[in-house]
Amino acid sequence: MIALRSPPPYILYLLETSMGIQWNSITVSRQSINNVLKKHNMNGSPYRKNRKAWKYFRAKRPNDMWQIDIKGPFRINGEKMNALLILDDYSRFLVSVRLFKSIKTDDITQVLDQCISTYKNPRKILADNGPQFRDTFDKWCSRSKRGIEVVHAPPFYPQCKGKIERCIRNFNEEYIRLDSVFEDIPSFVGDYQEWYNFERYNAGVHDIPVNLYLSKHVTDVT
Repeated sequence: MIALRSPPPYILYLLETSMGIQWNSITVSRQSINNVLKKHNMNGSPYRKNRKAWKYFRAKRPNDMWQIDIKGPFRINGEKMNALLILDDYSRFLVSVRLFKSIKTDDITQVLDQCISTYKNPRKILADNGPQFRDTFDKWCSRSKRGIEVVHAPPFYPQCKGKIERCIRNFNEEYIRLDSVFEDIPSFVGDYQEWYNFERYNAGVHDIPVNLYLSKHVTDVT
């Protein structure tokens, strides 16, 4: 049997204090989960026909590569917003998630400056070909002080940025949708990031991101 864990602390707090709802954990059998996945053809059966063989890539250590992307526009509290997300490729550690009404290259480089002062330089940054990630962004990254190599994802090949795309999907499902339930969710975007890094199990790396990010961070990051 698989017991579903309690929700993130910030959600639990809002449920109990703002809405007066008591959280009751539930238990679901492995067979029940498999039946649902099988019904929707998502149970990873090796017998599916015409399966596509994807080439898997993962950075060798923390800060080898950060993936960066923009989610939006979407609406929170009736206002149009955009989110800038930065993810460590090796550990899936969410280096940064920030909300903006609009995002320009200057906004991105300022956030990166803050991230670098906390976590040190990434060796590479993987970005798409959006206007915020073009010449000015490339020049900012390549300056001798930073020496960051920018890798631009090929057009029409979303698998190249699969990790940050999955992170954005999680952000949409686990954070943005809360706008229909709670008020003022921008005030706990930091709580979401902390939960994502320190408590949320990531199936892609079979661990909690902070465990992997810190495991080689001290000795291998330069």
